[in-house]
Amino acid sequence: MNPLSDAEPIEIRLNPRLSDANRTLAVRYLRAPRSLTPQERLHALEIFDGLGASLITIGGRTATFAAFYRERIEGTHADTFIDQLLNADAPEAIGGHILRTTWQRIVSDLQAMGIQLSGDTGQQTLVVFCGYWWQSFARGYIREINVFRDLGRSGIEFVAHDIQRRQQRFSPFDLVVLGFRGDIKTSTYCLEGV
Repeated sequence: MNPLSDAEPIEIRLNPRLSDANRTLAVRYLRAPRSLTPQERLHALEIFDGLGASLITIGGRTATFAAFYRERIEGTHADTFIDQLLNADAPEAIGGHILRTTWQRIVSDLQAMGIQLSGDTGQQTLVVFCGYWWQSFARGYIREINVFRDLGRSGIEFVAHDIQRRQQRFSPFDLVVLGFRGDIKTSTYCLEGV
């Protein structure tokens, strides 16, 4: 998508399979994730997957929420976020601050496009969708960088993908330890028995 002016019309068509209750739960997840029960959390994950098929038309161009997020949010902010973590002495300690600061920039970017959490239901849902996936992305890479550093300090030999290269962030595994492939953000099964 090209840079947008405030005057460009926005149309959002939410996935019709999602109910008002689903959208309300998604907003609660972003605003107060710890207030959800374990069952609501699991249901929220299903909701966010379903929201990815919702559509936004902006400046005459239509994209799914998932494509919008990949291009406008992750595509714009991920490299800087990861660089800041890699340059931090204690990424776990500072990671939350970097996550929140970056999220504030993302919200400002969305507002400049005319998309606001205080807007209509479609706008609220798009902001919540972007917030969920950004926080998941950011927390995953905070954890991954910490694991890489811990492995290095422990003297464990491993080969990791280059998280500074966007294409490698989409690899099916993050590292290889003793010939076993693992994905830090989804499991640590690769380290069992090490």
